[in-house]
Amino acid sequence: AAASLQITDKGIPVVYYGEELGMTGLNGMENKDGNRYDMDFSKATEDNVVYNHYKKLLNTRERYLSVFAKGDRKTIAGSDEEQFSAFERNYNGHTLLTLINVSDEANNVTVKTSFKEGEVLVDAYNNDKEYVVLKDGEVAIELAGMQEGGTAILAPKGLDEELDKEDDNNKDNPSIDDDNK
Repeated sequence: AAASLQITDKGIPVVYYGEELGMTGLNGMENKDGNRYDMDFSKATEDNVVYNHYKKLLNTRERYLSVFAKGDRKTIAGSDEEQFSAFERNYNGHTLLTLINVSDEANNVTVKTSFKEGEVLVDAYNNDKEYVVLKDGEVAIELAGMQEGGTAILAPKGLDEELDKEDDNNKDNPSIDDDNK
C-alpha cells in the first residue's frame, strides 16, 4: 500500500535501493556495515510479487506521467474503518482515479467520482480491465487484497494516447510550458 501511495503521488517517487525486489536491511549506522547487501537481480522475476507490484506501478506512472507528476489530488472516499483509500488526480482537465486497499482481504467498493455516467475507464494497474461509470458518476470495483497488490488505477479509455499526442505537440513547440498556462 505504501508503494502504491508514494508512486501515485505528486512529484518524484523515491525507491530505496532493492526495495522493488523486496530486499530489507537496517540503517547500517548502528552496525557499521552497509545499508543493504549487493543488489540481487536474480530476484527480478515474474514470480516476485513485490517486483511485479513496483513494475506495474512504475509502468502506469510512466503511462500517465504528467497527471501523476504534476496533478492535484483530491480524496473522494475511504477511511481506516473501510480499509481503502480512493483519490482522483487531475492535471490540465485529465483525471485518474486511484484506489488502494489496505486489507488482506478483497474489498468491494463503490465510489462517487467526477466521471460521467457511461464513460469507459481502464484499470492500468490490472491489465486494462474495463469498467463503465454508473449513475451519478459511481464506479463499483473489487479491489484485490493488499498481498495481491490491492491497487486499481482507472483512467478514461484512450487517455494515454491523448497525453502522448499532447506531449508530441509540446515537443514540436518548445515555447509551450505546461506549468505556466
